Amino acid sequence: MTVERPFSLAIASATTGFFLGLLPMLQEEAAAFSNPGKMTPTAMIWSVIYFALAALFVGISIVTWVDAFRGKSDARQVLADIKKRPAHPA
Repeated sequence: MTVERPFSLAIASATTGFFLGLLPMLQEEAAAFSNPGKMTPTAMIWSVIYFALAALFVGISIVTWVDAFRGKSDARQVLADIKKRPAHPA
């Protein structure tokens, strides 16, 4: 097992948490888009940035969760191989 798998688990959980933390703000921004006449151009730019960050977090989260679960299956395989070894190799 390499160092990348536990690191991937940490990144996956962090990016999922970031996205879940952004959800209330994204809901408010989506509601503000229903009446664009009241939004300033600066507010629209920030809304687009928030939605882009959310999409980035979701993408990173999906990729790293897959990698983390692959590391979990690799660890199971290593443990199964260890259990098959003889008790005294000498």
